[in-house]
Amino acid sequence: MYTVNNARRSAGYFMKKLDLLVIDDEPMMQRIFENLLKGHDFKFSCVTKPEEALKQLKEQKPALVLLDYHMPEMSGRDMIIKISEAHMFGQTRFFLYTSDKLNEDEVIQMRTVGFEGVIQKPIDKKTLVDLIQESIEEQAA
Repeated sequence: MYTVNNARRSAGYFMKKLDLLVIDDEPMMQRIFENLLKGHDFKFSCVTKPEEALKQLKEQKPALVLLDYHMPEMSGRDMIIKISEAHMFGQTRFFLYTSDKLNEDEVIQMRTVGFEGVIQKPIDKKTLVDLIQESIEEQAA
C-alpha cells in the first residue's frame, strides 16, 4: 500500500481503507499515480496481478477502482465480470482505464458489465482527484 504523503504515518491513517486501487499490468503506474496524487492524503495501491487485485478488493473495499483494459492475464472486462460474479462490488466505484478510443457501443457494453464509465489514459490530475473525492463521499454516505 502506498500513501502519497509519507509524512502522515500515524497508526490511524494507515488503518483506513483504500481510497483508490489501480489495477494495471505496467509496474511504472505506481510512480505515475504517486506524482499525480502528490500533496493529497489519499491511500492507494497499484497492483499488476489479478489475484492480488481480488485480494485487495476483498480486504480493503476501496472507494474507487481503475481497471486497465488490456492486461495479459485477464482483461479489464473479464476481471469486472469475475468481480461481479463474486459479489465484490459493494459501494466501490469501478472505471475502465484505457488508452483505446472506444466507440459509443463499446462504452455502453462496458457499463453493462459493471463499469461506471471509461477514463482515457493518460488521466489528468484534476479528473483523478475529483473522482477519488466523489467516490469517498459516496462511500461515506
